Amino acid sequence: MSSRQNVLYCTAGRTWGRHPASLKALYYTYTQSTTHYCASSWMLALSGNTVMKLEAQHRAGAHIITGCNKSMPIAALMRV
Repeated sequence: MSSRQNVLYCTAGRTWGRHPASLKALYYTYTQSTTHYCASSWMLALSGNTVMKLEAQHRAGAHIITGCNKSMPIAALMRV
């Protein structure tokens, strides 16, 4: 998932990058689709630590899309 987020990161820029709506669509179709593939069969078997790692990757994608810094509260960041 993190290697796919590099593509998202390369297309995001504050002054020259893609529009946030385009970045969000790219994230959903290219990056998040890797976690949703057969998630109904393997998600229940994951440990709590692995779920936290997936959530961290999801938050990293949200940071890239919004352009917010790391100190932004998670609840506000995930509403985007």
